[in-house]
Amino acid sequence: MKNKILKVYDTITRKLVDIDVPQDIYDEYKKLEWRIKKKNRSFYDHEVQFSMLISNSNSSLEGFKEFVSDPEDTVNKAIDIVLTEKLIECFDLLKPHEKQLLKMLFIDGLTEDECATRLNESRQNIHNKRSRILVKLNNLFKSV
Repeated sequence: MKNKILKVYDTITRKLVDIDVPQDIYDEYKKLEWRIKKKNRSFYDHEVQFSMLISNSNSSLEGFKEFVSDPEDTVNKAIDIVLTEKLIECFDLLKPHEKQLLKMLFIDGLTEDECATRLNESRQNIHNKRSRILVKLNNLFKSV
């Protein structure tokens, strides 16, 4: 089976990237894309006029309850986005070898022993580096 190329949004780099996928994955992705577009068209065809919604006397979002499932959840999601962007900004300030170690530990899911083997260092040295990098990242996070 021949592979296909999909353009997807990389949330880390914030760019569209091409990925090589098998035909069956490509077909499912295109079906999902079509269903999403169809639902969006259906939503806009039946859209409620915002001018018809009535807020209460203190101009809160009382009339918009049907659009917001849980206001606190929405606020928490917004805070998470801001904190994530700040963390990415701080991560970019780290040295390449520091980024590499954090990637190995937290993204690739390797243990300190596995990192030590791959980097030809002792486990204790990896542990100490990890601790120093996390302190540095925390200090950068507080200062940015």
